[in-house]
Amino acid sequence: MVEATLHTDLAPVDLALLERTWSPKRVALFNALEKASVPRQDRPQSLHWDWGKKVPELKLLEARGFGVLCEGDWQGAMMTKTASSVSRLEATRRKPIVYVDYLELAPWNWKVTPLKRQGRYGGLGTLLFLQAVIQSFDEGFGGRVGLHALPQAETFYAGLGLKRVAHDDAKRLPYYELDSQAANRLMQHDGGAP
Repeated sequence: MVEATLHTDLAPVDLALLERTWSPKRVALFNALEKASVPRQDRPQSLHWDWGKKVPELKLLEARGFGVLCEGDWQGAMMTKTASSVSRLEATRRKPIVYVDYLELAPWNWKVTPLKRQGRYGGLGTLLFLQAVIQSFDEGFGGRVGLHALPQAETFYAGLGLKRVAHDDAKRLPYYELDSQAANRLMQHDGGAP
């Protein structure tokens, strides 16, 4: 166990700093994967992400950034949006949700099985996702959260109680949602009562 700080209102400068720190680690990991001839489908699917390009999105009124700072480095980050997405579940269709636009861990926290590499810190994805659920309760959305999952993350999100709603052809990714009942169960199990 180590001490970390959860930040719930990242500023654009935080994302720029995060990317300056993470980018060389991504490049090093990419090179190691290339050297080991790891097939593209077995590589981390967020390897190409660039948080610096997400800075303009964070300036939108509906967007909010979250991050975990530990030992002087950003260990994980998430961006949520609230105005542009609604529920796709039949029972709550068109009701507002918190949409998780991006959720990523620092490259040194990735488990990279082909390289037999474990991540440095665990539990960060769950911690960040719980913040989206808390935000949903705070906004009056009943804990409803939606997201498009990278295929490598589908098991993680299903384990948190999200339901696969459909495959979104436009984004070429599966779309998942957490309903209010699953949000309440998750908060009672992992994060305390909402």
